[in-house]
Amino acid sequence: MKLAVLNGSPRGDWSNSIRMARWVTKEAPVYNLDRAVRHEEVLEGIRSAEAYLIVIPLYVDSMPAQVKAFLELMEKNRDDFSGKRICYIVHSGFPEAIHSYNLRDYLEYYSELMDMDYLGTLIMAGSESLQMAPDKFFRKKMPFFKQVNDSLLKGEKLPEGINRKMNRVEKHSPLGNMLYGLFPFKNWYWHHRAKQHGTKESLRARPY
Repeated sequence: MKLAVLNGSPRGDWSNSIRMARWVTKEAPVYNLDRAVRHEEVLEGIRSAEAYLIVIPLYVDSMPAQVKAFLELMEKNRDDFSGKRICYIVHSGFPEAIHSYNLRDYLEYYSELMDMDYLGTLIMAGSESLQMAPDKFFRKKMPFFKQVNDSLLKGEKLPEGINRKMNRVEKHSPLGNMLYGLFPFKNWYWHHRAKQHGTKESLRARPY
């Protein structure tokens, strides 16, 4: 089976998305969608594939604009993809998996619209931590990515309940939200990233 992997992150080769893609497969070619001017070239490269994996970072409860543009390009060439297998990985820096559910539902709808064989969407919450840790810190999550590869190879849907097993937190309870708000180090990484990009103005600024 010929598999094509699409990296939907604007960070391209430096992204968490490409790292996750390599947890699924080290053999399949990866095509970056970070530059819309190259989308036609990418489309030509993936036409002959039999199955597709698209890895998407969550942006404002949806997807990066480059991914949306490419999905629209695929739709214009729907006959090239009809009947083929497709699976997605959606990840976000949010600690709760529920933030990715709307995008998961959209991707299922899109796949049906394309008449593709939708195998499911794996969700990974808290993915921004990949920026600071080696693979061995995620060894408990890696078997779930292996299941994505197995599903694509066999043409079988992802196992029922895989996302509940993958993520410890689907949605914080009111008590969980309160305790999370009191956690003293939760914003350290975000402050660090904001300073790198020159956007940090106040130590009191925080994303949560």
